[in-house]
Amino acid sequence: MLSRRRSHAVAIPCALLKPGVEMLKVSAKSARRPKSRRLWLEVPSTGKDQPRTEVGLGQRAMSNVRICWEKNWRGVGPTTQASVPLSSVRDVRFGSTGSPYRTALHLSPTVEPRWMTLIYVEPSSSPSPLSLLGAPPSGSSYKLVHFIAPTPEALELWRSVLGKVTEGRIAREGVVREDSGAEVEWEKEGAEEGKVVKAHEVHALCKRLGMGMGKEEIKAAFEATAHPLDHLDFAGFQKFVQLLKRRDDVDALFREVSGGSTAGLSLEDWIRFLRAVQQSTLDEATLRNLYSKYSDLETGTVLVEGFTQFLLSSDNAAMRDERDQDMTRPLSEYYISSSHNTYLVGNQLAGEATIEGYIRALQQGCRCVELDIWSGDDGSPVVTHGRTLTSKIPARDALAAIAQYAFLASAFPVVLSIEIHCDTVQQDRLAIILRETLGDRLLDRRVDGGEGEIEHLPSPNELRGKVLLKAKNLLSAAGPQAAVQSVEADPFVSSSASNDSSSDSDLRQRVIRVFRRGGSSSSSDSTLRSQSSSPSSILTTSSRSIAPNPHPHPIAPLRSPHSPPVPKPPMSASLAALLIYTTGVKARGFNKKEVYAPTDVISLGESTIVKMLRDDGARQDFVGHNRNHLVRAYPKGSRVTSTNFLPHDLWAVGVQAVAMNWQRFDVGMELNMAMFARAGRAGYVLKPELLRRKGGEKDKESLGRTANFSLKLEIISAQQLPRSRDASDADSSTLDPFVEVSLFVPGVATIIKGRSKVVSGNAFHPIFKSSFTLNFTTHPAPGMLDLVFLRLEVLDAKGNLKAAADEGKGDSVASYAMSLGGLLPGYRHVPLYDAMGDQHLFSSLFIKSRIEGPS
Repeated sequence: MLSRRRSHAVAIPCALLKPGVEMLKVSAKSARRPKSRRLWLEVPSTGKDQPRTEVGLGQRAMSNVRICWEKNWRGVGPTTQASVPLSSVRDVRFGSTGSPYRTALHLSPTVEPRWMTLIYVEPSSSPSPLSLLGAPPSGSSYKLVHFIAPTPEALELWRSVLGKVTEGRIAREGVVREDSGAEVEWEKEGAEEGKVVKAHEVHALCKRLGMGMGKEEIKAAFEATAHPLDHLDFAGFQKFVQLLKRRDDVDALFREVSGGSTAGLSLEDWIRFLRAVQQSTLDEATLRNLYSKYSDLETGTVLVEGFTQFLLSSDNAAMRDERDQDMTRPLSEYYISSSHNTYLVGNQLAGEATIEGYIRALQQGCRCVELDIWSGDDGSPVVTHGRTLTSKIPARDALAAIAQYAFLASAFPVVLSIEIHCDTVQQDRLAIILRETLGDRLLDRRVDGGEGEIEHLPSPNELRGKVLLKAKNLLSAAGPQAAVQSVEADPFVSSSASNDSSSDSDLRQRVIRVFRRGGSSSSSDSTLRSQSSSPSSILTTSSRSIAPNPHPHPIAPLRSPHSPPVPKPPMSASLAALLIYTTGVKARGFNKKEVYAPTDVISLGESTIVKMLRDDGARQDFVGHNRNHLVRAYPKGSRVTSTNFLPHDLWAVGVQAVAMNWQRFDVGMELNMAMFARAGRAGYVLKPELLRRKGGEKDKESLGRTANFSLKLEIISAQQLPRSRDASDADSSTLDPFVEVSLFVPGVATIIKGRSKVVSGNAFHPIFKSSFTLNFTTHPAPGMLDLVFLRLEVLDAKGNLKAAADEGKGDSVASYAMSLGGLLPGYRHVPLYDAMGDQHLFSSLFIKSRIEGPS
C-alpha cells in the first residue's frame, strides 16, 4: 500500500518552498526587459508549522497547493503576489516545447533551455463587454505566464514537480481509477509509518469525501477497525480504506453472478457472465487469461475484490476500441476533427488571438485548423479575426506552433483552412513562410507523382505526416467579378455560402443590428444606446476593458445587407501552387447537373445547411455529393460567445469537417469529443458505409429508411463525485446528486431525456438504481448508431429536491458523452469530465445498458 500511495504523490523540493527561486517573468509588455520575480510553491502545513514535502496528485490535494509569484519588485510599495492552485494548471511547457512563445516574444534562443510557460484556468470575475450584444457572462478562461529560470538546473526542479502534475492528469484521461480517493486523502493528512489518526480526524476525512455517512455509522466503522485501540495506525487505516471501498452495488451483482456461492466465481460463472451479460466477443483462451488475471492466488477463483477490479479496469472498458480502423480510404470517406477560428481563445468579437489555440486543438487530435490571414503593418501577414476587436498574431508564429505540435497526438494529415484577406505581396510572403516553417511536411505535390486531372482523393495513410493547404483559388475564377459573384443556382445555397468561408459577414451584421437598435423603451435598449451611440463609442469602451491589440482592425463601414460583397484581392501564384487536394470553391448546388472536381472543397455556414436539410430532395443530393467531396461546415456569426451547434445532424448527412469552437466546452464540443475519442484521437473516423458508397437502390429509398430502437439503461451508482472548486470542507458533504440522461438522435429536434432519483447528502457513493427505456427512430444501416449520442450529466439539487425531480433543476457537477454505437453492453463504468473538458480523477458512473433494435 505504501508504494502504491507514493506512486500517486509528488515530492516537493525544499528549494521550491518560500522564498522560492529567483526567476525572470516575461510578458509582451516586458519582453525586452524581463522582470525579476520570486516563484515558489505554497503547501499546507503538517500541523507542526512545517510544510509538507509530498502531496497527492488528486483534485483535492492539488487544490491545496498553489504556485505563487511576486507581482511587483520587492522594495517598491507593498509586495503583492499572484497564485494559482495546481488543480487549475492545464499544462506546462518547458524548454523547446515553449519555443513558439519565446519566438513570439522575440527572445534569444539562448534562453530556451531555461524557459517555462505555465498555462492555467482562471474563472471570469468581470462582466464581458459582449453584454452589449446580449451575450451571457463568459466562464473560465485560459491564462499564460512565462518564466526564465536562472539555470537549467533550477528549471529541472520545477519540471520535477509541475511536469509530474501535468503528466499525471494526461495519463489518466478516459480511464476510471481503480483505487480510492481516500488513499490520497490519507497522504493529504501526511500519513506515514508510525503516524496515528484519531476518531475526529476520520470524521473530518469522511466529511471531505462527502460520504453521506452519519456520525454513528462512522463511529461504528472506526471502532470496528481500531478495536481495541482508540486510534488507527497505518495498517489500521488501510483496513478502514478497504471498508470505504466496499461497493454494495457490486457486492449484490457478485452474489447474483456467483449464485450466492461464498467460494467465488468459477470459470464457468465467469465465461457465462462475460458472454451473456457483457456480450463479449473475445475467444475462450482470452477469457481464461482474464479469469487468471483477476483470480485470488489462494483460492484460485475470482473473489469480490477481483470482480470489482475487473469492472473498473480497461479490460471492461465502456467504449469499443476503434484505433485499428481502416485508414486507406479516400479523405472524403472520413469525419475530420475540425476547429473554427482556432486562433481565438475567447469570444468571436473581442477575444484574444494566440498560438495557444492551435497548440491545444492539435494536442487533442484536431486535424483541420483555421487561419484568417490579413495584411500586417510591417509587411508580414498576421492572423486575426478581421473587422473585430480581436488581437493579432504573426502568421509565422502561428505556423511555427502548428509545425511543432501538428503530429504529436496523431500522425495523420493536418489541413490548414486559410482565408486570404491580404494583398498578393504578403501572400507571396505567406507562401515563403509556409515552406520555411513546415519544410518537408508541407504538401506541395501529388503523393502519386502523377500529372493531369486527379480522379480521387488520397487516403489518410498516404498523407501521414503531411500538412495540406485549403483556400479558395481565385486565380481559377473567370475574371474578378466571378471571384465575388453570389450563387443563385440552387435555392438552398445562400449567398453567404458563396463568399467567405467564415462567419465574418454574419458577425458584422450582428454588430450592425446592435448599432442600429432603436425606438425601444426597454431599459436594456436605452442603456445600450447610451453606451454605444456610435461605432466609435463601442470601440473605445471595449478597448478600455479588454485592451486587445494596440492597433485592432476597425469594424468595417456599415453597409446594407443587400450591398454587393467587397471584392477579395487577387491570389498569388506561389500560394495557389500549394493547393493540391483541397481547393476551396463556391457552392453551385448539389444536383446532378453540377459537376465538381474531386479536389473541390465547399465551406457552408450553419444556417445555410439547416435551411437546406429541411428539403428531402436537397438532403439526398447533399449526401450524394459528400460521398466523394470534402465539405466544411462552420458556426453562424451570431455565436459571438463561441457557442457551438450540435454536430451530429451534419455528420448524419456526410459532412466531413464540422468546425467547432474549441474554446467553449459546451454540449456540442462534448459530442465532438465523443466522436473522435472512439479512434484514439487520431482525428479521423471512418463514416458509415451508407454515407460513403451508394448501394444498388436509389438514395430516395435507401436514405429514407428508418427503424425503431430502444435503449435500456440503468444508472446504478456514482463514485466519488467531485465537489465544486469553491467548496470548503464545511459544505463538501452537502451534494445532493442526480443524473440527467440525454439522447441526441440525428434529424430529431427534441432531445430525449430522463432523470434519476435524487440522493441526498452523498457525494462518495450515491446509489441511484434508476432505470430508463429510451425509444428512438434512426436509420438501421450499419454504423448509423454511431451518430446517436448518449450524454450523462450529474447535477446537484442543492437541497431543492422537488425542483430537481420535477424540472431537472440543479448545478452541473460533471458529465460524459458517448457514441451509442460505440457503447459496449452490460455493466460498465464511465468516466466524468468537468466544464473545461478535463477528467475528474476518481469520479465515475456505474451503468448497465443494452440496445434493442430490428432483428
